[in-house]
Amino acid sequence: MPQIQRFQAKDSWVKDDMIYRVGFDRLNLIEIGKEPGTGKRLYFRQGLGREQMKSIYSCVLHALNLGHLPQHL
Repeated sequence: MPQIQRFQAKDSWVKDDMIYRVGFDRLNLIEIGKEPGTGKRLYFRQGLGREQMKSIYSCVLHALNLGHLPQHL
């Protein structure tokens, strides 16, 4: 998470043992400010790395009782 405003000094974590289905239209990007001069909104767009996502997928598979599959990721 960006180290700005309400996210400063707070840990970020993934809750990957509970799976939800959510439409993209219900999600909001994290606004990190406005572009000087134009006033255009700037959003946090940093993604997770390949190894982090592999770890998350592995945890999700274990939560679904498919713990034998992470070796194939």
